Parts: sequence; C-alpha cells; structure tokens
Amino acid sequence: MRLPGEPVIIGALNHLLAAQSWATARLVLHAGDAIRLELGQSVVDVAVTDTGLLEPAAGRAPAVTIAVPLATLPRLLARDPQARRGVTVTGNVGLAADLEYLFANLHWDVEADLGRLVGDIAAHRIGRAGRAAAALPGAVARSVARSSRQFLTEEQPLLARPDDVSAFVDEIDHLRDDADRLENRIARLEAARRTRAT
Repeated sequence: MRLPGEPVIIGALNHLLAAQSWATARLVLHAGDAIRLELGQSVVDVAVTDTGLLEPAAGRAPAVTIAVPLATLPRLLARDPQARRGVTVTGNVGLAADLEYLFANLHWDVEADLGRLVGDIAAHRIGRAGRAAAALPGAVARSVARSSRQFLTEEQPLLARPDDVSAFVDEIDHLRDDADRLENRIARLEAARRTRAT
C-alpha cells in the first residue's frame, strides 16, 4: 500500500539533505538508484537524483529495501541503538551502508528552521525547552531509581547494600579458611594418635 503522505516525506527528507552538503555528496554517488522504505504495510519508493536529493521512484526497481516494523519506528526516531535490530535491509550493500551512515549522522537543525518563523532568540528558547522536555523522562527515571534504591536499602531494608554484601562475602571467606585449617589440624591429630597407638 502506497503511503498517502509520500510527497511530504520526500520533501522533509530533501529539506534535511539540502541543509547538509556532506549528505548530498554521499548520496550523489548512488544517483539513479531506487530505495524502497517499508513502514509496516505502507511503502515509500524514492530514487536518488543527480544532485543527491530524492524524488519519487516512478516504478524503478529498488536497489535497496528497508523494512521497518511500525512498533520499532518510534524507537528508531528516538535513536535507540537496540531498535536497529528490528530493521531488515536487503539489496545493494554500498547504498545500504551509506543510508545507515546518513541515518546515524543526519540531524535536523530545528532551531534554524524555527528561527525563520519566530526569530533566533525565540527559536533558541523553544529549542532549549524542547531539549529539557525530551530529557525529562530520563531524569525522572534516574531519580525514581535512586530514590527506590535508597528506600529499599536504608528505610525498608529489603535489599542489601553493596558494602554489607562485600563484608558478608569476606566473612564467609574467613570462615571457610578457618574451617580448612581446623580440618587439617584434626587430620594431623588423628595421624599422630594412630602413630602413638602402634
């Protein structure tokens, strides 16, 4: 099934590529090659132009097919490295490697685009607020983990503290060494008793 927003997707990708000349220089090496992007059941077919941008593939056979399960897409967009395991890439290895490099290194300069609409100062503030909002879930998760660890080890000791575990292991080692020494001493006393009895 063709993706209804294909022209919008191609336009957005071209906007990103045009803003970074190294990206178009890398893609221009694959001019004429078609790329099929399968997002779940939806398909987007694009081709690389002579300028390193993208255009509709117009029925050309894909040199590379990239299949992305819809459940994996949000994690990919969040740049989760584990999410790439769910992506299947088949076809031209060189083009696939260049596309992987572009995905890893191509970044949208949101502030520059916002600056054209609202001015540089407002764009910078919006960008800073967006970065803070994006970092919030991670900060909250770290805070909850730290608080939970403190609660479970200090206030309601359901978990042992690392220092207590280390001390316990040391005590077990000393006890094992003492038991070995005691066993050796008993064996020597037994041997001495048998020697005296004969």
